[in-house]
Amino acid sequence: MKVATRLRGAFAIYIALLAVVALYHVRTIQRAVASGRALSEISARLRAASTLQIDRIAQMNSDAEKFLVTRDPGYLRKVLESSNAFDQSLATFDGLPLTRAERDALTPLAADWKGALAKLRGLASVATAPAASAEATFGGLQQDLSRIRVETERLAEASQARYGFRHFKL
Repeated sequence: MKVATRLRGAFAIYIALLAVVALYHVRTIQRAVASGRALSEISARLRAASTLQIDRIAQMNSDAEKFLVTRDPGYLRKVLESSNAFDQSLATFDGLPLTRAERDALTPLAADWKGALAKLRGLASVATAPAASAEATFGGLQQDLSRIRVETERLAEASQARYGFRHFKL
């Protein structure tokens, strides 16, 4: 056997090994990307269910208080913007595949939110109402928002439990 034939055979084996290693690395990278996407979805879900939604509730409550005191339409606009953002996020969350615990937490939240949303959108009529009537309306709205906050926290806890984040507390 000639040296040239042996070298060709060795190079062919070397190239075949390189192709196998390259294929292995490509598949490993694809799995890493898929895992990264899954972690991003988990992170987005937990962030939406906990931090963002709870912040939006607090912002709605604060802006509604300011609106009732000042009757400034700018605060009403902020209340409506926060409520629309909360509503859109809740609708998006409803479209995700949920566990039974998440669905059980989401159902009462969605029902209570519909009632609170109607009150929030009717807040404009409070601008011309007497102070006592406005305070009564706002008192009911505060109770609704407080209940929605608790239900949102339950939803966040159910989402965290799904992924084993039981030790994480809001």
